[in-house]
Amino acid sequence: MDIRFPTLKDVAREAGYSANTVSRYINRKGYIGKEAGKKIQKAIDKLSYYPFISARIMKKVKSNTISLIISSIKNDFYIGVIRGAEEVLRKSGYSVMIFDCRWKSEREKESLQLSISYRVDGIIICSSNVGSNKQLISSIIDRNKIPIVMIETYEESINADFVLFDDEKGAYLLTEHLIKKHNRKRIGIILPSSPVINIESYGRYKGYMRALKDNGINLDKDLVFPGSISKENGYRITKEMLKRKNIDAIFTSNTIFGTGAIKAMNESGVRYPDDIAFVTFDDYDINTVFHPYITSLKRIDGKFGEVSARTLVRRIKDNIESNSKNGKIIKIDTELEIRESCGCLLNK
Repeated sequence: MDIRFPTLKDVAREAGYSANTVSRYINRKGYIGKEAGKKIQKAIDKLSYYPFISARIMKKVKSNTISLIISSIKNDFYIGVIRGAEEVLRKSGYSVMIFDCRWKSEREKESLQLSISYRVDGIIICSSNVGSNKQLISSIIDRNKIPIVMIETYEESINADFVLFDDEKGAYLLTEHLIKKHNRKRIGIILPSSPVINIESYGRYKGYMRALKDNGINLDKDLVFPGSISKENGYRITKEMLKRKNIDAIFTSNTIFGTGAIKAMNESGVRYPDDIAFVTFDDYDINTVFHPYITSLKRIDGKFGEVSARTLVRRIKDNIESNSKNGKIIKIDTELEIRESCGCLLNK
């Protein structure tokens, strides 16, 4: 009868060596003769033996595994983060467990709890629900001594490392470009709102406001449109914007809103940039699918993943315990990706 999950003893019996010898061969510990190694490997191949990872973790208290928790596997940004992080982590000898929270704080909580159960060596969190799980995250760092790197979320009370986009600068660049290059002064902006996002302190809103102020334009809060992040809300809010005759540009603070905005403009027969200038914060594939191509900031999701992974690996390997004195804030910079939707490059 075939053995569903062959054990170390099954391999030892097949190879004709002790379980201890087979264990030393598998874990590359101690000397194993060439002939013995060949026989053990032949037995491993014949039985399709794979070590029971959980058992090894329990013995070593080190899993060589990193947990990567994201908001949504459907979002291009998070896919880029995964690719960037996984490349660095695999080269550093770590396996990666990916958890998709689907924008739900309860799923994020479950992902964090499972990460502890699997005894991961570190955690990268790229999720919008961190505010709901601050206490658990702090406990993982302080009690379980598992280092955590957080992407695009900053919580002063958490002793983690933070890798952040310079949201304020990015929004400033886009808003200023519309003002200085295209003389747009009535710029409507769509911003995310949720229990864990304070719009007044939100970097992208601050950059928008600062660009207006620096160019002598008073802030009109009637041009600020908050909503929960979804294509549907991007569509709905843009439809509302288009009913107003005094808006000459639309700035969506993420591509999810932007996708809905494009649909709303197309359905309404509004041409960008002829009728209204349009820019979005993120640079994803949809930005160059249909003409006019969308002006945004240059894409850096992969860089987020790479920098976060390197930061985490360095902390693990140097055995540096996270605390309020040595937690890092790393800001990722970018620049404009000038395309057609703002009014540039139409004649090229």
